[in-house]
Amino acid sequence: MLNPTDEQQAAADAFHAGHHLALQAGAGTGKTTTLAQLAHATARRGRYLA
Repeated sequence: MLNPTDEQQAAADAFHAGHHLALQAGAGTGKTTTLAQLAHATARRGRYLA
């Protein structure tokens, strides 16, 4: 991630530690971008629910 916010970094840290994630935030805050970057950084499979 390029210059992630504290919240995005916390999500990335949890993801890389193997935890399940639920991202909740308002429109336009970077949820999809964060998830796309996490998906790109791993071979793990997951599910995106909106």
